[in-house]
Amino acid sequence: RQQMPAADDDFFDYLRNLDCSQVKIYAFKEGSVVFPREPLLRVEGPVGICQLLETTLLCIVNFASLVATNAARMRLAVGPNKTLLEFGLRRSQGPDGGVSASRYSHIG
Repeated sequence: RQQMPAADDDFFDYLRNLDCSQVKIYAFKEGSVVFPREPLLRVEGPVGICQLLETTLLCIVNFASLVATNAARMRLAVGPNKTLLEFGLRRSQGPDGGVSASRYSHIG
């Protein structure tokens, strides 16, 4: 409420009473090979809750797949006998951005 003092009390009641027990998430196992136009993730449940989850899930999945895909492409470009180094920690954003980027690069 401190962040949104003008918001209606009903809004906070709605958030307080959210029930995620009906939400189901289906996804490929991390590190799996997937093809274009193939859904990586499916979220089922009440539309309001799924919409709240969507932004966070999209950010996580988009970043992970971007870094892993680029790492895999770089490996294909240089071949198996070259050493590739990852310097993502130097330019990462967020509290765990560098660790996440390093992890996704290794997966790729």
